[in-house]
Amino acid sequence: DSKEEITLEEIKRLIDEVAWFKPSIYFNGGEPTLRPDLLKAVEYAKKKKLIAAFPTNGSFMNESLAEKIVLSGLDFYSTSIDGPAEYHNKRRGFPNAYERATQGIRYLVKVRDKLNRRTPHIRITCITDEKNIANSWHVLDLANELGVDEVAFGNLMFYPQEMEDSQRDFIKERGTGGEEMIGLGLENEKYLKADLSGLKDFYQKAEKESAIPVYFVLSCDDLDDFYSPKTPKFSRCLTPWMVATIQPNGDLTQ
Repeated sequence: DSKEEITLEEIKRLIDEVAWFKPSIYFNGGEPTLRPDLLKAVEYAKKKKLIAAFPTNGSFMNESLAEKIVLSGLDFYSTSIDGPAEYHNKRRGFPNAYERATQGIRYLVKVRDKLNRRTPHIRITCITDEKNIANSWHVLDLANELGVDEVAFGNLMFYPQEMEDSQRDFIKERGTGGEEMIGLGLENEKYLKADLSGLKDFYQKAEKESAIPVYFVLSCDDLDDFYSPKTPKFSRCLTPWMVATIQPNGDLTQ
């Protein structure tokens, strides 16, 4: 397979081919802002009257880029924050990841207000960890402080022991990789027992105490089932019917 990325003209042609049924165009990564012509692609999607969005870790954001993003017409902008600076930076494996992500949001909010624009809609996302609820409270407070449009909380996924073993082997062989598994471990095929009291308390109070909208992937009522070893962890995946993924080299996948 070719490792070369498709050109801007090829991206435009792809947008032309699908524009008739009005899909949302989600420029993903890796880190999408590494691509110099990203905003030209966004502008073309908007020219075709399509919704355009991308997530970013904010590493390359400055006031100039923030202004270009706002002027491009981008509809949605999303950044993930795991918790306070020390925690986030350790998870991300980069010493200034938190500082860059939060500063990037500040730039975007500032420029959007200066230009009197309503878009992009700015979201902070966070994965809640039942053992580190203080991190979620930090992210909630941060989102309100930064003046974003919403904050969304998801849940950790489960992983089997062989996946953790595989990651350790990869790190040993390649000398790189995340030192922490992000998720809940399975021991002897049984789900990790979790103390959900702090998580439920957060769910119940967050929406009441936040000045901006708060969204949860799971409702508070669903937490017991999600963390229960008696509940099958299967869900219907609609991606093959709803999403077409174009790889950087132009391959179509699901």
